[in-house]
Amino acid sequence: MAIGVKLYKRLAIEALFINLSVKSGDVSDKDYAANDRTGVIFDFSGRTAGYERLVSANLNYQIFSNEHLEIAAGLIYQAIYQKRYLLNNLGASATSEPLYFIANLNSFYKSNWQTLGPFLTFTYKPITGLGIYAKTSFSRVNYTGSANWNTKRLSSSLSVIRTRLMAGLLVQS
Repeated sequence: MAIGVKLYKRLAIEALFINLSVKSGDVSDKDYAANDRTGVIFDFSGRTAGYERLVSANLNYQIFSNEHLEIAAGLIYQAIYQKRYLLNNLGASATSEPLYFIANLNSFYKSNWQTLGPFLTFTYKPITGLGIYAKTSFSRVNYTGSANWNTKRLSSSLSVIRTRLMAGLLVQS
């Protein structure tokens, strides 16, 4: 769902919300004893499920506009929330091969990304109805990730990763 509102002559706000559900998918997880991918200590094939949500809001100021070119600048906030589950295959049970079943499996990975920063967009319209769009932005990123892996090798270990500042340049076209 997206919405945009013109506030004044060249000033506008836009908001976007996207909700994606992963109902079922295939997943494999393999862990190794050594850094050179030798000595397999864990090998699992199963299903995955989860969600991803995106919330975005920006304030735009139109710097230049004519029949063929638009240039805008502004401030953008984005948040991405994700959660994925590691699940046994349908129909798998304690009598299944170890590769396909883990008793009491309740593993997940969750991440949250939040960004805030300035952006600059260029839109070139060579003909009516066709536009070529490029956007560049620089953002501060706050990231938090957590996981609970209760596989045979990692018995209910909870790990949390927090990154307070990451900066990057995003170029879209």
